[in-house]
Amino acid sequence: MEAAQTSRPFADELAALDAVSHPRPNCAPCAGSPSAAPSRAALAASFPDYAARAAGAARAPARAPA
Repeated sequence: MEAAQTSRPFADELAALDAVSHPRPNCAPCAGSPSAAPSRAALAASFPDYAARAAGAARAPARAPA
């Protein structure tokens, strides 16, 4: 999880997970990004509408379960 909090490469973390776990097909796309994941700032610049909605949702008070 820590690797997901940064935009640095995470190939070592994926290799360590592969060494001790069963195959995870849903993680295959991560292996295709050995150079790193985009930062939050880069994602916000690429998707400004979604970034604005996400920021608003993060500031909104929590709703009580229905």
